[in-house]
This record gives sequence, C-alpha cells and structure tokens, in this order.
Amino acid sequence: MKEMYWRYMVQIKAWQFYLEAYTERAYRWDKGINVFVAVVSSTSIAGWAIWNQFSYVWGVLIAVMQVLTAIKSFLPFGQRLQTLPALQGAIASVYNKIEYNWYQVYSGTAADETINQMIYEFRSQLSEIESSHMKDLILPERSDIKKNADKRAETYFSGFFGNVKQDGVLRAGTKENYMPLPLSSKLPATQANPQIPL
Repeated sequence: MKEMYWRYMVQIKAWQFYLEAYTERAYRWDKGINVFVAVVSSTSIAGWAIWNQFSYVWGVLIAVMQVLTAIKSFLPFGQRLQTLPALQGAIASVYNKIEYNWYQVYSGTAADETINQMIYEFRSQLSEIESSHMKDLILPERSDIKKNADKRAETYFSGFFGNVKQDGVLRAGTKENYMPLPLSSKLPATQANPQIPL
C-alpha cells in the first residue's frame, strides 16, 4: 500500500504540472491572438500610406484579423484560461493534503486499511473537482506537455525528497531525506543516499 500511495502522489503532482503547462500554452496562444488583432487594427489607419504599396499583404492581414475576431470566442484558449486556474488551485489544495499524509504512510504509522481509505477519499475529492470545473472543457492529451510534466515532477520529487529515481521509476527516498533539506545541505548526486524499495 505504501508504494501505491507513493505512485498516486507522484501521479497527482505530475497532473498538477500538466495542467499548469496546459494553462501556460493557452495563455500564450490567447495573448498572441490578442496582440495580433490589436497590432493589425491599430496600425490600419496610421500605416495606410505604407500599406498602400503592399495592399495584398495588408488585405490578407485584415482578413485574418477579422476571422480571428469572429471565431475567437469559439477557440478553446479563452475557455481554458477561465477554467484551468481554478482547477489547478483546487487540485493543489488536495495534493497538499496527499503530501502531508505521506509521513504517516512512509513511517508505517498508517495501516494499509487507512492508506486505502486515504486514497479513496482523495480520488473522490479529485473526481468531484474535475467534474465541477471541467464541465464542457475538453483537454486533448498532448504528449509534449505530458513529457514536460513528468520531467517537472521528477525534478520536484528529487529536490524535495532527495534522489528518488531508481530503475527509471520515482521511488521514495530514505527516512533521512524524507523531509526537505535546504538546498545548501543537499548531497551531490554522486553521493546521494541509497534508495530503498518500498
């Protein structure tokens, strides 16, 4: 059960990073569209003398701007930006509880039945959060974002719990590096504490 809890904790943290990266991408797209529309519309009168020479290019830019303005409300970026930050906050709150309970799980003070109950309750909470925040929102899976989220999760757990990668899998560190250490007291990777399988 200890290993199951650890994997669940890693999975939820990676999901947090995944949603964060998805939000950042949606923000960049939304901002790019807004900047493009603003630049094209604000230079339309001021740059008319210049654009007279390049009327074809100017016509294409105006057409693209008008299409973007017309369809912007149907593009997913704005809806994602309205939904994802609140979803991320709710998931972060649950994740903090998951990580807080890790000590009981890791130290052995929580029985298997208790651990199973914890996982069940966290899954129920996250399911409710997801259904209440993502009603009509669809997030197509992006392998590049997933890869980035996995890498960020690995960095997070290695920095917070010590060297946790073993046989290509994130594993819990020793009891000595359970608690986060100040960066100055971290051992270099070559002298990292030995890892124990759960």
